[in-house]
Amino acid sequence: MPSPNSSSKGNALDSSGKDSAQIRKELVKNRQEIKKLNDLLESKSDAAGEQARTLGTRERELKGQIQRRHERNVEQQAELRRAAPQPRVAGSWGSSGTGSPGIVPQTPRRGLGGTEFGGMLTTQEEAVQGEHDAFREMREIEGRKERV
Repeated sequence: MPSPNSSSKGNALDSSGKDSAQIRKELVKNRQEIKKLNDLLESKSDAAGEQARTLGTRERELKGQIQRRHERNVEQQAELRRAAPQPRVAGSWGSSGTGSPGIVPQTPRRGLGGTEFGGMLTTQEEAVQGEHDAFREMREIEGRKERV
């Protein structure tokens, strides 16, 4: 008849052997899961980097557009000033006056039908609106970059 000590030692060795095998199996499984997660993280990081580069490129394009619009607006304003009738010297008003000198021509506002009263937008106002649109888009891009 085996002694109680020898019997319990055999069971202890047997159960610890199973525990070790189970632990090794779980360890292998955990390492595989960690590798998958690292691969996923790396791909997400690569995608985020690519998106940041794309947003940076778009930001530079928008800044270039703003600069070109500004230059074009400055040129247009200079042309309008040159083309606008110059104010007459005091006392030289004739009866042939066709309106106040120096008025900037207006262009119809989009979507409002170009009404005579309040529906007109000057070229300068259109340019400013275009710049505001570009700045708003740049702020949106910067917000997206921060989220990335």
